[in-house]
Amino acid sequence: MSSIVENYIPEEGIIVYSDNAIQRITSIYNGGFNYRSRIMSDILPTGKNSFDSCWETGNIYFISNGDVHKVKYNGDSIVSLPLANAVSLSVSQAILPMSEEPIAFREDNGCWIVKNTNKELVKTDKDLNVLSTLKYLSDPKLVISSDFDGGCYLFDDGAQWVAKINSYGVITSYILYSGISSSLTSASVISRAKVDHTGNLWILINKTIYKVTLLNDTLTITKVLNPLDSLGLTIYNSTVSDFDIDRNSTSANLYVTGGCKNKVWILKYNLNGVIIASETDIEIDHPVAIQVTQYYGSTGIYIITESDLQYLPVECYSSSSSEGYSSSSSSSSITSSSSSSSLTSSSSSSSFEEICCDRWAINFHDPSLDYIFPNWDIYGLTGNLTGSCRLWAEVLSISINVQQINIYKSPIKSSANLIAYGSTSSYVSGNITLYELNGSGVSGTVEWYEIGSGPIYHPYIVNYLNSLYELNCIESSSSSSS
Repeated sequence: MSSIVENYIPEEGIIVYSDNAIQRITSIYNGGFNYRSRIMSDILPTGKNSFDSCWETGNIYFISNGDVHKVKYNGDSIVSLPLANAVSLSVSQAILPMSEEPIAFREDNGCWIVKNTNKELVKTDKDLNVLSTLKYLSDPKLVISSDFDGGCYLFDDGAQWVAKINSYGVITSYILYSGISSSLTSASVISRAKVDHTGNLWILINKTIYKVTLLNDTLTITKVLNPLDSLGLTIYNSTVSDFDIDRNSTSANLYVTGGCKNKVWILKYNLNGVIIASETDIEIDHPVAIQVTQYYGSTGIYIITESDLQYLPVECYSSSSSEGYSSSSSSSSITSSSSSSSLTSSSSSSSFEEICCDRWAINFHDPSLDYIFPNWDIYGLTGNLTGSCRLWAEVLSISINVQQINIYKSPIKSSANLIAYGSTSSYVSGNITLYELNGSGVSGTVEWYEIGSGPIYHPYIVNYLNSLYELNCIESSSSSSS
């Protein structure tokens, strides 16, 4: 898989990531980008999402052996951050969009980094100093910066969601993978993900591009593009290779490329999903990556092609068959009421009417704490309430010797998502009783470890204020009775 980053100064060329190195390709006046001025074999990133660059200075961030490094455009080292388990990074650009000519080159604002082993998302400044850390994630895989607001989008395979993170490193909204596409079961199936100048997330999965928009604090699918259907391109047995977005507000468009062997096409969409230009029969090698130049006054597009047979799709051919591709219009809009997103309350799936799990267990980041609250009996929970039969708990101490538990229907802590709570003094024997909130109909009890000899009391109080832990179902009455 190939990817491209670029420098602010157009004559300096571009940087291309391939399977075994980073390669700098420089243009020679008007002679085309075919002069390989340097192959940086000493820079070995671990995938197309493991490196990025500053649009203005051309400085490069990349992951190698789990650590993050920042180098100059010529490869000279600037600074490193030893992490040992970084898997994805994305640079937070200093300006967006580039609609005005900069007075001087401006540094980026640092980057977002996924640490998979530690299950954390880290935000740094331009010198790779850590500014914030979002902990206790499930299985984070991919991060895409949102220069519109200084935040990012995080793909978590364990939680099976895409989360919107604000500039402070706090989750503000999310959408389940299944709410985007049934094909999205892992971040590994994503060919490309980009954010436009207004903060919308665009995702390429197989041969379809999805637009995710934050509407009323909820991430929602608002556009689905099927480039192959748009111009009948399925007759070429074509692939959809890559896309990029011009972040300049005065020329904000989306460019998509693909093809088959020796046949390349490019479609230009506006951000409403309408095709405004196309070239459908370019006879060059198969495209693997496309990059819109983002610097001020730029009008160019880079395309990286591949001639190695092992990377090429099958031969081009004509067929009257649509090969099972959807016939829906590329510019069709999906409203929140018809979206398959399980976050919307208008879902008509009958399975959400069923009672969810009755008995749950919690997994703290420290397993030695799990026995303190061994059983969570929660009743009255339905899929209509949570959208996915999932719960999160906050375990905190509101005053000396008082243990409180809050139950949320979302990993986002807010009063609107709070559906039950309960508290008990450590000197009072018995479990913690949960009472409903916000008309949820949810109640229950949480078993709290206590000492039974002599004065009965609870010896352990756990206080993780503002940390939400997902509960795991261990017994479901609806499944056992079916």
